[in-house]
Amino acid sequence: MVKFLSIICMSLALIAGLVIPLILILVIKKKMKASLKPFFTGCVTFVLFALIIEGVLNFLIFNRLIGAEKMMALPTWLYAIIGGLMAGIFEETGRYVAFRTFLKKDLSIIKTPFVYGAGHGGVEAFIILVSGMATNLVLAILINKGSSSILLKDASVEQVGQILKMIETIKTASPALYLVSVFERLTTIALHILLSVIVWYAAKCKKIQYYFAAILLHAFVNFCGAVLMDKIHLMWVEVVLILITSMVGLFAIAIWYHEDKDPEAKQLRLF
Repeated sequence: MVKFLSIICMSLALIAGLVIPLILILVIKKKMKASLKPFFTGCVTFVLFALIIEGVLNFLIFNRLIGAEKMMALPTWLYAIIGGLMAGIFEETGRYVAFRTFLKKDLSIIKTPFVYGAGHGGVEAFIILVSGMATNLVLAILINKGSSSILLKDASVEQVGQILKMIETIKTASPALYLVSVFERLTTIALHILLSVIVWYAAKCKKIQYYFAAILLHAFVNFCGAVLMDKIHLMWVEVVLILITSMVGLFAIAIWYHEDKDPEAKQLRLF
């Protein structure tokens, strides 16, 4: 049986996935008094570059060209490097393209990268929390009703193994795990905002090195998360990611003060 408290926490995490983007929009409109154009550009860019383009290429390369079994047999560190670089390349390229095209006229506006990053991270939080927790809730209900066997109907041998693993994970996972996923998304939104600032300067100042720096930083964060996931408790993984995000923040601030000659910009007047 799945704990009732786990179901409550799943539901809260799902609600958070719906509420977080709405709060971001309210902050942008009411507090920052900024245009939502960069926000929705960030949403669309994430879906296009991370979910569609990267997703299709990952499937073709790893499932068709190399094969899923060979990929799963790779050492965790190598798999993490590949996955991190793929995410970094596609998401930061999407950012750069967005700033150089749809948001080209908005590059001079200080709030642009912050609003864009909120959209990029906000839609990712929505997709991951809502879809992930909805799936967990359906599985939990089926398990508690004793109907989980219907999930195995017409499933392949590989799929059966994956489904059984998911069922076991939901049964044994701590309820707090689902709430931690909300905090993880908040940290990720902060990271996306910081990376957006770095790539914004790459586009604004025409310094491509910042674009490559953002790719490497993005890949490094993903690498650390993937490698540490099986080695230490999830709470400590989150602490490590917060520390790394803070270091990315210091790097973004250093670029801000080095590149921006506008005294008002250096005061970070967003609200």
